[in-house]
Amino acid sequence: MARRAAGYSPDDIGYLTALADTAAATLDSARLLADSAMAAEGLRRQSEWLDQVSDAIITCDADHQVLTWNSGAELTYQYSSAEAVGCDADALLATEYRTGTGEPVPAEAVFAALTGTGRWSGELRQRRADGEEIELLCSLTELLDEDRRRVGWVAVNRDVTDERRTERLALYDPLTGLPNRRYLLDCLDETARRGGGLAVLFVDLDGFKQVNDTLGHEAGDEVLRVAARRLLGAVRQGDTVVRLGGDEFIVVAEGIVARAAVRARAGRVAAGLSEPMLIDGAPATVLGSIGVAVAACAGNDPMDLIRSADTAMYAAKRGRHGVVFADEL
Repeated sequence: MARRAAGYSPDDIGYLTALADTAAATLDSARLLADSAMAAEGLRRQSEWLDQVSDAIITCDADHQVLTWNSGAELTYQYSSAEAVGCDADALLATEYRTGTGEPVPAEAVFAALTGTGRWSGELRQRRADGEEIELLCSLTELLDEDRRRVGWVAVNRDVTDERRTERLALYDPLTGLPNRRYLLDCLDETARRGGGLAVLFVDLDGFKQVNDTLGHEAGDEVLRVAARRLLGAVRQGDTVVRLGGDEFIVVAEGIVARAAVRARAGRVAAGLSEPMLIDGAPATVLGSIGVAVAACAGNDPMDLIRSADTAMYAAKRGRHGVVFADEL
């Protein structure tokens, strides 16, 4: 269930797109003046205007070499204009392109879209001069010559690193990196509105307390991290894995309601968790008790699904059945 829990508004994206378009138009105008007496004044005004904008505004040629680098780019990336101009922008900043929901996208796809429509909006992962990774909201606009041929592009990038860190603190578990209870409720609300059915798997780790008591809390934390990775490896890319707290996890599988398919998914989860772990050189084994609640259509109260799956999980734990469906109780 790939989604941005607290994304950016259309106004944010619209502003950056408009700014990128304006910057491209300004640069086009300045280039058309290149053979006239007005060229120096036009370029000076264009440079002053770009430097008044706090966002990073970068222009590159068709080979991705930096042509201009405003003061906002200097502040954002900690490279001076003299250091950046002439460099390959993607190589200099170790750029990774993402969609607006944070999914990786190849650079080739980004620039194919830019060629096709004249613009692209999304997100970036880049590195500053000090090596720190930063996250940015990005709008690209193609740069055209007087014959309307693409000769480069303009990027307007806004640093949203601090906002994303705040979002992660609010919505993600710091130990495992998984979404937390708050994220889960937002996710279930959104899924219930869309309809189409979903399954909620409530997972509890049997044997976790023994690991904690015998090997210590640091070993217990490592077991939780390993369990989180195994849960992610046992589900589909579109499923959501959440840590509720302690040794309790939830898997939300959208678009799956057939009992056989849900049971197969739960079986993969149980099998992944049951594989022996090696924690600081010591063997540790945990098993999963899994309760399942299925909603075949929209309109179900998310908390009712969680409670039903929780009740089924305790039945699985008491009966040592591994997987129990709520409607079997």
